[in-house]
Amino acid sequence: MNKIKIVIPGPPRGKGRPKFAVHGKHAVVYTDAKTRSYEESIAVHAKIAMAHRHPLEGPLSVRMLAYFPYLKDWTKAQLAAAQSGEVRPAKYPDPDNIFKCIDAIQGIIIWNDNQIVDASISKYYDEVPRLEIVVRKVFSPGTGSLTMSDGSLRAYGQSPRHTNGKV
Repeated sequence: MNKIKIVIPGPPRGKGRPKFAVHGKHAVVYTDAKTRSYEESIAVHAKIAMAHRHPLEGPLSVRMLAYFPYLKDWTKAQLAAAQSGEVRPAKYPDPDNIFKCIDAIQGIIIWNDNQIVDASISKYYDEVPRLEIVVRKVFSPGTGSLTMSDGSLRAYGQSPRHTNGKV
């Protein structure tokens, strides 16, 4: 198992900011209900994809594709531009907040987010709103190389800027 892909239907959500409340003399930090529900949905889809297998070991690559619905009041020209990828959703939620939902797959697909050595997120418009998460193992045992999300190979431990002695 070198690659796991999950698809969460519906418009992508970013992780909400922590909320604070005071109960008696104690301050409590909690996650809002919408974020909690969205992360539970991600976890359910992750559990289905893993089918009772253990989380992936070692360095991992994560690719997220966030697809947002077309706007209903768009003209035909605006819709065509979005369909071709010419217009992309430069709007809420921020990519980093979408990526923070990676916490929902910890202990299911990955052990810990510190395993992630290569990550990317892209936002698009589409007829079917959804979030796609693709997790890949990047260390190729026996070869001493990493397979990057773009398919290129790099010597294990080598930074992306210093390949084959060239900058």
